Amino acid sequence: MEVEGNRSSLNPSVKKLGLMIKPIKKTDMRDTKPLLLIVVVSILALAPALIYGVPANRDLQSHFRMALSFKESFSHGDFYPGWVAEANNGYGDVSVRFYPPGLAFLLALTQSLTGNWYVTTLMIFTFLTLVGGLGTYEWARNFYAPRVAMWAGVFYIFMPYHINELYQSSLLGEYAAASVLPFAFAFTEKLCRDGGKRSIGGLAASYALLILANLPLAIIGSYALVLYLLLSTERREIWATLSRFGGAIALGLLASACYWFTVLAELPWLRPDNENTFNRVNFIFSSFRRQAGDTGIWYGNLLAFATLAMLLPAVILLRSRDQTEVRRVLKTVGLLAAFSFLMTTVISLPVWEILPKLKDVQLPWRWLAVTSMASAVLTAGSIPWWREIATSRRRPVALLAVGCVSLSLAFTISHTIREAHYLPSHKFDAVVAHLPGLPTIGAWYPKWVSDKFLVMPQLVVAAQRSVTIGAWQSEHRIFQVSEGPATDARVHTFYYPLWRASAAGKTLVTRPDEDGTLIVSLPPESVSVDLSFREPRRSLISGILSIVGWILILILIVTGGKPKAIEGERADI
Repeated sequence: MEVEGNRSSLNPSVKKLGLMIKPIKKTDMRDTKPLLLIVVVSILALAPALIYGVPANRDLQSHFRMALSFKESFSHGDFYPGWVAEANNGYGDVSVRFYPPGLAFLLALTQSLTGNWYVTTLMIFTFLTLVGGLGTYEWARNFYAPRVAMWAGVFYIFMPYHINELYQSSLLGEYAAASVLPFAFAFTEKLCRDGGKRSIGGLAASYALLILANLPLAIIGSYALVLYLLLSTERREIWATLSRFGGAIALGLLASACYWFTVLAELPWLRPDNENTFNRVNFIFSSFRRQAGDTGIWYGNLLAFATLAMLLPAVILLRSRDQTEVRRVLKTVGLLAAFSFLMTTVISLPVWEILPKLKDVQLPWRWLAVTSMASAVLTAGSIPWWREIATSRRRPVALLAVGCVSLSLAFTISHTIREAHYLPSHKFDAVVAHLPGLPTIGAWYPKWVSDKFLVMPQLVVAAQRSVTIGAWQSEHRIFQVSEGPATDARVHTFYYPLWRASAAGKTLVTRPDEDGTLIVSLPPESVSVDLSFREPRRSLISGILSIVGWILILILIVTGGKPKAIEGERADI
């Protein structure tokens, strides 16, 4: 906390809580134990998965299909595949072009080192859990001493919605993004306080990783970060802070250009996703009836109640007086928690109608990810006050606070974790082995592909002309066609404008068939057709821009120096 003057000037309430004043030191050894505890808690949170197997739901297949594509691409010396060739019985899909590549890249890169998908998955889940805890700890360190900020990281790891992303819903991309987003809030806070280069670089890096991990949470996180910035910035510093924040966001966009350049350019080629369109019935508390065959809304209500139970102990912060840092926490983190929770309810419907792109996240309860982060920070900050109450005559009230947290943890353990579907090593390996060829989940079809398409057993059919396959790789195929009447070759692949066919140096016309299958027009003479998936020039440009962005981020972090000291000194709660 920011406290003016020396120890003798502290008010009695601060002394009673046992607050100790000391200068902020980067090498504070008291940081070690809190960090070690967060590491231990991260492992404990993943203990059921380490014992019973990988938590699985239907979205698990989609993530690992992409990871397999990245792994195969690595073997060909390419770090970013453009086409998932094995999907849909070999007809392919475009998921790698539209879904953020961060998690798939991380899984494939780690598997290249371990050689085992099962071990890789558990390692990455544990790593992401740890990153989320450390990010929340780093955010809370802006307000609290290490041993209090530590509890923010611990609480966040076990927040009901956050655990649900991993154990029940297999929202693995969102789980990865929710592990990065606390760092974005932490660096935004630092940006408002000292505005150093490292804060700008850290915010840019975390924002880029957020975009590369999950697009819905990136949209939600963008609005949440802007709100948090406006709540945290002093009026006299508003324009300077906004310019630094804008620069950090622009740099984050530059570093992630390799992904979103392609999305913006090729979105008109993608079939619209009608599976989970925005609907008011998806708001939390929109219905309290448990409908047969659909437990999503009902379970979302339970997650919301469990999140509120974790947040309730922080209400005591409202009673604190003459505490500058507590008022700052309530003004920023407290209002962020309240706003994000309201965004999950139908009360916020007018806001959803106004804010651009917000409806694209489809499911309002995704805002619980932000509520979970803010709640963890607030509840951690209330611990010293509850400790004081526990030693007074009001001890039963303190037991109620402990009961709220225990209730939330009990729900997380007894329902979210215990009722998860686990895949032990042999079953998980079998699932991964059978992923190639399975139908695509979601809307990863080009828009000209019909709901029902003809699956032919041959790789290429050219009427009565014979076909010999010379090579058949993910993004490069060669086949020889005998001479005969000019005709069309029907290729065992979905049409996409980036598929280019040529023979003897001449371009052949390609088009989609009625069901979306790739058609290549053949001349009457015998030809050797070279069919290649060719990335446009913009892919090279966006890749270079991303490299430049990360270099600039690294320069800011390395040359940023020590952050400017905060006026006054922080109280050790």
